[in-house]
Formats: sequence, structure tokens, C-alpha cells
Amino acid sequence: MKEAFEKIIERLEKERKIYCEAYETVTWTPDKIAYVNREKALDDAIEIVNQVAEEYKQALNENKQCWIPCSERLPETQEDYIVAIKMKYQFEEEWEYCVDVATYDLSGCGYIDGAWNTFNDWYEGQEIHVIAWQPLPKPYEPKEE
Repeated sequence: MKEAFEKIIERLEKERKIYCEAYETVTWTPDKIAYVNREKALDDAIEIVNQVAEEYKQALNENKQCWIPCSERLPETQEDYIVAIKMKYQFEEEWEYCVDVATYDLSGCGYIDGAWNTFNDWYEGQEIHVIAWQPLPKPYEPKEE
């Protein structure tokens, strides 16, 4: 959130510089300058805040992860996914839940539910089911300065 406010301030300062340079070339009465500057500044500030808020909202939506229950649908491509796993050990009654990365196997030869393979070593005697999945997030890319 701090980045969003810094971006708003940066944009407002940039706009202020542009308007200050433009007003230096025109002759205005003091009253007219005060009114026009204030109204224009408020309009510009509101527009910039709205733009940055929309950019921030879009960035959040792009990074938002949504679980897709396997009961609703399965992946269409053979790739790695983040998976929610439901498991329990032999002779135990309580289910445990965890998150893992698994490859969806289109051939139906996966060792978990006939469709999924993970790099974890699951113990023999564990009952394991992938109950939901989601695509892997995009890799982190540092911002250029």
C-alpha cells in the first residue's frame, strides 16, 4: 500500500511541475490564478488517485490466487500446479491438509488420484487426495530503477 501512495505523490509532483512551467508563460490575474489552479489541482489529484487505485486493483487481481476444486474441473494442460492435499495415515481417522506443488499427468498415470505427481515422498499407507489446485504464480521480476 505504501508503494501506491508513493506513486500518487510522485505523479502529483510531476503534474505540479508541468502546470507551474505552463503558468509561467501566461499573464493571469491573481484571483483567476488562485481559482483555476485550485480547481485544476483538485481535479488532477482526484484523477491521479483514481488511476493509481485502478492500477493497484489490477495488480492485486493479477496476483490473486484462486483455488479450483478438483470436483469442479481439472487442469487442461500437463504442467506444475499448486495443489491442496487431503491426507491421512493408515489407521488414523483425522484428515490433515497441506499444500504442495504437483504435476498434472494427462496420461492418467499419476500416483495421486491417478492424475498427480509430486516431488514429495509420501509414505506408503497414506491416503492422499488432491482436492483443489491453482496455477503457479508468475515468477518475481524486480522493478528496474
